[in-house]
Amino acid sequence: MPYTLELIIAFMVVAGVLIYYLRPHYKEEKLELLVKYRRVRGKSLALQDSLSTYILANDAQKKQFLPDVTYGAFLRQLKKNHATYLSEKVYVKVKNSRSRMFLKRTGKLLDEQENKLAEIEEKIPVLEKVY
Repeated sequence: MPYTLELIIAFMVVAGVLIYYLRPHYKEEKLELLVKYRRVRGKSLALQDSLSTYILANDAQKKQFLPDVTYGAFLRQLKKNHATYLSEKVYVKVKNSRSRMFLKRTGKLLDEQENKLAEIEEKIPVLEKVY
């Protein structure tokens, strides 16, 4: 037991050094996540704009887009999804967060949103050729 105090001090020094060296990596990950967030958000807004333009140009609000889904309903769902997951409020929350768990969850959520938007983009080129 005579070395207990020295062991505690050594442990604290090692923990401090580890925290110091892990922090820059954390900042880089956070910056990459914020860039990805902006990219996915921009893609979502562009898809909404494209679909909205198509609906206005072709009066397609109540026309079928997918089975059991109209263009108008699809646009409303796209906007709702954007407001829930990709709003400016959520961006600020991510920007101010220090929780690695929250950032990791947000990263997974952005991956899901990016995949969903990619699926929608596959259906949208048909629209762009029509009008």
